[in-house]
Amino acid sequence: MTQQGYYRITATVTPSSYLLTATAIGLQASDSECQILTLAQNGFRDGTSHEHCW
Repeated sequence: MTQQGYYRITATVTPSSYLLTATAIGLQASDSECQILTLAQNGFRDGTSHEHCW
């Protein structure tokens, strides 16, 4: 969970890659534009959230 309690963070890790996923919780869950954010080891961000979410 993030320090402010807005997102739950999970990590999927392999020997050659990782994928971080932040899922909105609490009050942040009502923000329909920033529900789920993902970040891969190559810097790729998911395509479903808006730039202001980052």
